[in-house]
Amino acid sequence: MIFGKYCITAVCLCAWCGTSLCAGDDPEPAVRRLSFGFRVEYLASPLFKTFYATGSTTNPVTDYTSTATSHTPRFTPMPLVEYRLSNRISLRGELEFRHAQYQQVMLVRSGVIDPNAGGDDRVTTTIRETNTINYWQIPVVANYYGLGRTPWLRRTFVSAGAELRHVGETRTGTEYTNADGTYNYNENPVLANLNNQVGFVAAAGLRLRPHFPLKWHIPIGVTPEARFVRWEGRAFQGPSYRSAQNLVEGGIGFSF
Repeated sequence: MIFGKYCITAVCLCAWCGTSLCAGDDPEPAVRRLSFGFRVEYLASPLFKTFYATGSTTNPVTDYTSTATSHTPRFTPMPLVEYRLSNRISLRGELEFRHAQYQQVMLVRSGVIDPNAGGDDRVTTTIRETNTINYWQIPVVANYYGLGRTPWLRRTFVSAGAELRHVGETRTGTEYTNADGTYNYNENPVLANLNNQVGFVAAAGLRLRPHFPLKWHIPIGVTPEARFVRWEGRAFQGPSYRSAQNLVEGGIGFSF
């Protein structure tokens, strides 16, 4: 199972980081022993894949057509904490909140088209479903700093780890517009296929130490980073939408 592979990967990372405690340190560590800060993340790929879908049944005779759209804020701020295990290796944890929305419109056409009608005269019902979802996510990664001896490679790092995602509050509004003009509405929430997920995280970035003219000379680390996340399973899935399993993210962190 994918979940089992992620667990094995996480155990190996923890064991690797544990052995690094006994490793010799470089003269200049990449990060402070314990640092706090925040990160602003840019979501380069959507949380939901949407498409056009059709379906039909023969008893009763019914045709279905569905289209969907989605919206997710591209930028998300989040707090972070990083702990240095050795001069080259550190552990970083973050807390992320995401708000996502998708809408699906389904046309339900009942019966058989009358060839003498000059068009589609079937009874049509329109179902418009709007969902808003709150995600809570906790990425935990191990960072390895210093990929070479040149100044730029010494500032470069690669990361790997796991990310936990929990589906929080979900709100659903469903509108039914019938062919006779009548209208119905309900707020029965759509249930997630997976309320809790595990994802694999891989990243690469650069650790910079710009000199800001601050009175107290507080050391600040600036960390631009590109990240890839592969989720285990799909949290939501419908006729014309599904949760994306692969995500590409970019971001910049500030730590003190």
